[in-house]
Amino acid sequence: MSPHPRHLTILATCLIAVSMTTHASPAVCKTASRAQSDTESEPHAIDALARWVEQNCTPAKIRQLTEDGKHSVRDALQQTLIEAHTRRAQRTGLFFFDPDDATDPLPLWARPAPGHQARCTTAVLLVHGLDEPGDIWDELAPELHDAGFCVARFEYPNDQAIADSTHMLAGALTTLAEAGVTDVNIVAHSMGGLIARDLLTAPDYYDTITADHPELPNIPHLITIGTPNLGSAFAPLRTIAELRDQFHQLPSLKDISAADLLAFVADGDGTAGIDLKPNSPYLTELNARPLPQGTHFTIIAGRIAPAVSDGLADILDSSFARALLTDEQIAALTTQAAAANDAIGDGVVSLDSATSLQIPDTEVLDADHRSMLRTVPLERTIRRWTTGETRTEPPAIPIILDRLAPHPLPSDQPASN
Repeated sequence: MSPHPRHLTILATCLIAVSMTTHASPAVCKTASRAQSDTESEPHAIDALARWVEQNCTPAKIRQLTEDGKHSVRDALQQTLIEAHTRRAQRTGLFFFDPDDATDPLPLWARPAPGHQARCTTAVLLVHGLDEPGDIWDELAPELHDAGFCVARFEYPNDQAIADSTHMLAGALTTLAEAGVTDVNIVAHSMGGLIARDLLTAPDYYDTITADHPELPNIPHLITIGTPNLGSAFAPLRTIAELRDQFHQLPSLKDISAADLLAFVADGDGTAGIDLKPNSPYLTELNARPLPQGTHFTIIAGRIAPAVSDGLADILDSSFARALLTDEQIAALTTQAAAANDAIGDGVVSLDSATSLQIPDTEVLDADHRSMLRTVPLERTIRRWTTGETRTEPPAIPIILDRLAPHPLPSDQPASN
């Protein structure tokens, strides 16, 4: 990754020398330098400087040095981008959770070697969402592992077109099938739920029938958490999440390289943010498909402001409010408060968007987009202050463990959707 700095050094020195001679031409530069050599102050050094300026400060030479510098910078940038893509590729693909066999780049997660045979025939595959900094599964994966599940995760360049990520997920499932895994339960956060549903319903893959595909494993269960099935109004603001994503993945400040700073380039061209906009062509086509058959579907959604709406309901139910407002006004305010709460949803995905598929097995949690799966100290502190509630773990985790446990399906939902 050496940019041949000699070209740049000579050019910079030459420009400084020319500047010192008040931008004189090489001939003037030479004459002035020789005049100075007649003085008694270091005549030989001044002669040497004059000869150097004469040889290196010609317009043609400066143009050549400038071109060499451009090529050097371009070559260095190209090599840095290659390194950034290489690092992204090291974090992309399929990894198994294995605390006893940790390998880089993901601690506690090991990439399967070619010809790898899995230790299980049934696995839980975790699929992250848009601009995920990499820690969304840090609490769930150990819980699943301790409960006896074989756990894998799928990593992808999350800013690329969702359809491209779907294709990569199909490759990861093919790898699992080749490793001897016959059944895969998918747990997907945010945009990951769209990728999973896209795979299960696209004609090129499962085509809504999620069993009996020789090259792919069966998908008995799909659990989505905070998935924007109708898109998200926050999709245009995804640049903020991208900054968080890249900053979180940077090493210590003293070890940051140019490849680290350009890592966002390897994450995709931002098409995912376009796909996530409400009524985008991607979502319109996806939502026109029927739901997958043979897969039990669980939706987990978040709502961050129930305490606010509950408090307003208490106020509207008071004798003070009833003395000032009519029953119709109280009913209208209650409805408006509930609608505003649903629009806020988990802070990123509205409740309507997350629950739009009308799946019977749907759980709505009092949590935000990430705190459903990850401990967020600030959110936990605010909740303790406002409601007195203290949680020992993110609220989606026990639901996921319950749904994946081998017990009969809920009586209100058949095995197929």
